[in-house]
Amino acid sequence: MQQDPHAMAPSPKVSVQLPRDLCYKEHVPSEWWYYNGHLSDSDRRLTFHVAFFRQRTDSVRVGRWLPLRLFGTHYWCAHFSLMDLQTGESWFTHRRSLWWHGRAERDRFKVRLGRWSIEGDCASQRLRIGPTNMHLDLHLSIRKSASLHGDQGRFHKHPEQECFYFSFSKIDAHGFLKLNDKELPVQGTCWMDREYGSVTMAQTLRGWDWFCLQLDDGRELLIYVLRSRQPSNLPPYYASLIDQGGKAQFIPIGGCNVIVESQWTNPATRNTYPSKWRIELPSLAMVLQVQPLLQEHEIDTRGSTNVLFWEGPVAVSGTEEGQCIQGRGFVELVGYDSEHRIGTFDFACQNMPLLGLAQNQLANLCTVCRGIQAVPRRVSTRSAKHPEGGT
Repeated sequence: MQQDPHAMAPSPKVSVQLPRDLCYKEHVPSEWWYYNGHLSDSDRRLTFHVAFFRQRTDSVRVGRWLPLRLFGTHYWCAHFSLMDLQTGESWFTHRRSLWWHGRAERDRFKVRLGRWSIEGDCASQRLRIGPTNMHLDLHLSIRKSASLHGDQGRFHKHPEQECFYFSFSKIDAHGFLKLNDKELPVQGTCWMDREYGSVTMAQTLRGWDWFCLQLDDGRELLIYVLRSRQPSNLPPYYASLIDQGGKAQFIPIGGCNVIVESQWTNPATRNTYPSKWRIELPSLAMVLQVQPLLQEHEIDTRGSTNVLFWEGPVAVSGTEEGQCIQGRGFVELVGYDSEHRIGTFDFACQNMPLLGLAQNQLANLCTVCRGIQAVPRRVSTRSAKHPEGGT
């Protein structure tokens, strides 16, 4: 069997252990908790994604000279997007904070940024975003054990970086969504990713295309296509097939081809993204067509993680050994923004503008003192307007 080159070299260091490694890790440079999901009520189909990020501020400076750690040891931010597949509308809002608005616990899984939070364990979790006029409250029931990527969760994106990566690829969800003062009961399925360690993007990395695909037969497919600025010893992608029990089967090099079949350009930003894919998996005798459900869904995170990227739901169809298969999933495309490349994002993280820091923290303080949450602006995917900036 071919060795997974994204797995780290053997060492005495402990690999992923659960539920311990769901929890906040104070001393690692950066970490995140990511969720996406497909939801429905009686007559609407909705999708969402939520991500919580934390980065240590040890090496970050404000205005190039003032250490950011004087304002706080950790930089927190979070994203939330919601899409209505019936109307073609989408909403996005994000948060960031340096001080007491961001909190997490070491001995149990609980992460909070203002009134946004996630808590639970490896069996069940609760995700709450709000309250605003766009409030999501979900109870999550995890139906598969964690899939550990690389070598028992130890994963390489760059030769000089050490990180840990695992997924809960099948989660049942139920709860409610409050949208424009109307409360909707919803249910559906979700995916969770957890990553921590040295996960800031190297200057040599141009970006990535990330696919999480949930097949109707109970399996899932994870594909990470890494786009480098210069030659690398690591292969350009990582791919694994997750079986019904949650075990990730590494797909050997040469066993996965991702072919872009069409593109979409946002007229507002002039950024061009892949918009339809053919995925060939010869070792599995599988060919998949992956099609966005909402094509126009570029997300603007200037004010939190400072990049523009595409993320959204996709439909999956194809064949395996001549038999038809279907599914759905999510795709994330990073590094296609002509003005805010990954390198610019890293540079922004290391040198935060003083005025931007002061403005953001003042807005956060006013929000908490008044008990008011920023109202996310509705973004019509047909007009491709910019999402609202963060607070």
